Amino acid sequence: MALLTSAEYHEMGERKMAEAMSASDPLLQRELRAVALAWLELAEHVEELEIVKQAKADLAASAARAKGK
Repeated sequence: MALLTSAEYHEMGERKMAEAMSASDPLLQRELRAVALAWLELAEHVEELEIVKQAKADLAASAARAKGK
């Protein structure tokens, strides 16, 4: 199972928010808005993890270069 990227989570959140804005039923509108906000929150957390993962990779590459010198 492939994990989604932060951009994909963000896109899903935006899509759900658009659905919420166009829903005529107030209850459905609230539910879709809550779902959209959850997707956007996940996008933020995944983005943080992506940044940490990249920083770790950069640090490892830097250490490998330093060790090779």
